[in-house]
Amino acid sequence: MCNNCYSPCPCPLPPVFSHYSNVFATEAAPKIPRQNEFVPLNTTDTADWTINPLDNTQLVCQNPGIWTILSQYQIDYKETGLPDEENTVSGFFNLNGENVAASDAAQSCSRDSPKSVLAIALVLNFQKGDIVRFGVRGSSASAKIQGFLDDDDVFAPSLIITATRTGSGR
Repeated sequence: MCNNCYSPCPCPLPPVFSHYSNVFATEAAPKIPRQNEFVPLNTTDTADWTINPLDNTQLVCQNPGIWTILSQYQIDYKETGLPDEENTVSGFFNLNGENVAASDAAQSCSRDSPKSVLAIALVLNFQKGDIVRFGVRGSSASAKIQGFLDDDDVFAPSLIITATRTGSGR
């Protein structure tokens, strides 16, 4: 199977790289409170990064180099009726099966502040085939990322990832 387009080899088209990519996820996560989960991804708009069709939590680098990755977790607090001591959503990066040091952050949420954004930026030198996963953990059933309609009825994805290639790396 081709790594560029996931068609049978040989690849019918060479990749055209744009040196940027936007990736979106629309599923709510985490499914289970107080457990680390990887966010399922839905779409990417360039050949620089592809979503593994066999595991849609894996974003695969096709264009090696130094990349700035900005992930924006859309927090949507939903009151569950359960007594929650803490409502926090944490996010983190995972590269090739290992959590990336100093890539985690947390954002609190409550009924007084039901919608917020947890943003995490990371700059790394990626090789072709490197796999990035975006993790999330909610401290309660009320704390999760979730897509929602804004005031203009435009759907905001649960996770927005913007990747920009900033150098050729090694």
